[in-house]
Amino acid sequence: MKKNIPQKVGTIIESVFTKQGYYKQCTEMKIITNWHLIVGERIAQISKCTDIKDGVVFVSVKNSSWRQELSYIKKEILSKIYKETQCTSIKDIHFY
Repeated sequence: MKKNIPQKVGTIIESVFTKQGYYKQCTEMKIITNWHLIVGERIAQISKCTDIKDGVVFVSVKNSSWRQELSYIKKEILSKIYKETQCTSIKDIHFY
């Protein structure tokens, strides 16, 4: 007979969310809501994370000069996204 081992509620919820596919959506939503923490206030003032689709983060940027500047640090921003959210589904950023 298998004994039930007590688990933390948070562990159970995370397991259910993962099985239902909600966990990925929740971690991706952290990117949108925590954009200013991920990129810092300076970059957050000229950009806004607007959407995430199929592993691509869509970021609205104030102007073309800033869009070019952010494209140079795209890999750094992707690293910060993972570090801040542990979201493994993000593969690219599209600045527009």
